[in-house]
Amino acid sequence: MRAADLPYQPRPSPAGLGSITITPSDSTTYSRPVIRSLYCTGAGNVTFTAVDGTIDSWTVAAFSIIPVAMTAVAATGTTATGLRGIL
Repeated sequence: MRAADLPYQPRPSPAGLGSITITPSDSTTYSRPVIRSLYCTGAGNVTFTAVDGTIDSWTVAAFSIIPVAMTAVAATGTTATGLRGIL
């Protein structure tokens, strides 16, 4: 996928614009801004939709970061807790 096709403009800095609490939902999507990465304070599984439309599921340890830009975090399949979206 080309950078011009992404729903956000990649920045050279790893710093985010801020963070928001994420409540997993099978209907909520984040489009502007997208979630640049996801911080999980509690261990478990996270099912998400990446910006390219791919649905993926990761198993994470407590205090992990998923470094994937995403538009949704699904309730179905997500057991990790304490989710914060880095914008």
